[in-house]
Amino acid sequence: MGHEVALSRRFAVDFFNRHDTSVCAEIMVDDYRLLIGRHLIRGRNEQYVPAMQKQFHQFGDLGITVHSLIAAPRRVALHFSEHGTSGGPEGNGAAWSGIAVYATDGDRFVRCSAQEDYYARRRQLKTGRADALPVAAVEPWDTPVVAADMAAEAIVREWLATADATGGTTVRFDDEYLDIAEPLRFEADGVEVLELFSSGSATRVPRRPLGPLPRRTRWRRIVVDESRVAERRNRASRERQYRFWPRHS
Repeated sequence: MGHEVALSRRFAVDFFNRHDTSVCAEIMVDDYRLLIGRHLIRGRNEQYVPAMQKQFHQFGDLGITVHSLIAAPRRVALHFSEHGTSGGPEGNGAAWSGIAVYATDGDRFVRCSAQEDYYARRRQLKTGRADALPVAAVEPWDTPVVAADMAAEAIVREWLATADATGGTTVRFDDEYLDIAEPLRFEADGVEVLELFSSGSATRVPRRPLGPLPRRTRWRRIVVDESRVAERRNRASRERQYRFWPRHS
């Protein structure tokens, strides 16, 4: 198991699912930074741990399920869902998706850029109907650490400048894979890439659109299907079917 993957396992299994904040000092540097949406949480003990303790208090049974993972030297990204019951056993439950892109110093996590679908969480807590979880990864901790592929990253950067990345119809964002929410459409002046790295031909990039947003605002998350990257590279097909969510039968 690569060190980057081992850190991710400790984050999910030892820290998050056990609500054991003492693990944070072992996997995160003192000046750990989490950028989530527009909000920067800086300082492991000063801001991050108190924020997580508050969330664990609200969702006493909060857990995390990993759906996919990619890793490169000193980089790792998780596609996950958080799920739990707000306000105790009699409260409403919710399951909401996210993607987190981490950087390490070779020993511990130094920063993370993340996006979570808080809009879907609010919807579920309000209605009292929790969404079903997407399929969990069978063995995420067996994922190999693979060197970056600059060609794959160039393809993703090019695609991010297209209409598909800023409101087209061939990409499914956030909870749209459930077919229960009206697709989010908005006008955007451009795209700001927060983090981008590749592990072989697989690429992860949390980003946010620039421009006017509707009242139903959600920051978008992109994960590019590596088979489609290869397809594009070989010029065998020009169809753009990059998506964040796996399709479910």
